[in-house]
Amino acid sequence: MPTNAPPQPGSRQAQERSVQEAAWSTQSLGRGQADSTPPPEPMAWAELAVQSVHDNHLVCKMFDGTVAYGDPVNVAKDPELRAAHYDGKTIDGLVYAYTGPQARTVTKEGTSDSKDQVIIPKYHVPADGSAGFVGSIITAAPIPTRVSTGPTTSVWCQLREMTQRAFANVEGA
Repeated sequence: MPTNAPPQPGSRQAQERSVQEAAWSTQSLGRGQADSTPPPEPMAWAELAVQSVHDNHLVCKMFDGTVAYGDPVNVAKDPELRAAHYDGKTIDGLVYAYTGPQARTVTKEGTSDSKDQVIIPKYHVPADGSAGFVGSIITAAPIPTRVSTGPTTSVWCQLREMTQRAFANVEGA
């Protein structure tokens, strides 16, 4: 087979090429301005290893069942887990305040009755010296999504996490 032949669909080489050719980047957005940047080409469903956790997205690497490889890929968190959808908002008498990328406090409006909540299962990331640990493994669907990274910035994510995670009350809190 010639060396310049395209990779077979679904192969590791095709996934790496798709990641490398993707057009995800951080965009600066002014309030009220429409962004005409088109979304990146969607990738195929993928298994990925979480490398870092942010308020609205994850940074991951492709996972082949044994090792994490390739360039980092932005993956949008499930909308129910994103800070941008809830932080500082009152919904059905509950006030949401995010305290980190995996934690928030929910308070009954007009009271001091509150509950600390965390995402379960927790996202684990590789630590320096973590022999062989690649990070939590997630499944993601090819749904290009723009998520907030700050008051006036956002990032395109080629994939959206489909792993079943949710917030749960912290016992004893």
